[in-house]
Amino acid sequence: MSFLETRDRFHRQATEIVDMPEALLDLLLQFLRQNDGQLSRRAREKEFARLTPEEIEAFESLYAELTIPE
Repeated sequence: MSFLETRDRFHRQATEIVDMPEALLDLLLQFLRQNDGQLSRRAREKEFARLTPEEIEAFESLYAELTIPE
């Protein structure tokens, strides 16, 4: 699966967890890619402070399932 196909799939499935703008989903995906599938403490406290721990865990699990290509 190509990066764009995987990105689109991540976006579709992520909006089932929390509905958020596409730009924010791209940022979330970028942070997950940079930190080996984990959302950093800084990102949790700043950009994604409104997410619950359960939602963050769901996003991290989704990322792990999709195995985002480089």
